[in-house]
Amino acid sequence: LVDAAMATQVTSDRPILVERSMYWAAYPNWYEAHNAFGVTGTSLKWVLGEGRVGGARGYETYVLLANPGTTAATVTVTYLREGGQPPIVTTHTVQPTSRYNVVPSVDGLSDERFGVLIESTQPMAVERALYSNSPAQPGLFWAAGTGATGAPLP
Repeated sequence: LVDAAMATQVTSDRPILVERSMYWAAYPNWYEAHNAFGVTGTSLKWVLGEGRVGGARGYETYVLLANPGTTAATVTVTYLREGGQPPIVTTHTVQPTSRYNVVPSVDGLSDERFGVLIESTQPMAVERALYSNSPAQPGLFWAAGTGATGAPLP
């Protein structure tokens, strides 16, 4: 599954804890990792409080959309930009029982910070991954990373 976008749906008849962990390596050892808790339900609206692209550390954000349903979802992504800049709005289709990665730098954001509002025609699960390089380790791609689940909105 190298370079594959995927989501996992876990069900249980008992209370469980689920997380998504990601590790990356410079052979032979891992040098960084992050994780995010699994969501306990889906929603039509989500918000993410932190996203960044560009800058001296080469930040890159990914908005991870999982559609566990049987119908394709039309998803509107609104980037809530800092400094009074107008929002950028994009639309994406997420196929049934699949995951789709939205990349803000591809959607037109550059060297800035933002929040994200996600609105979908089908119930989804949403997560954010954020990576950056380190000036202290030139040549080491993605020296740091974080993951966070989105917050569902009513």
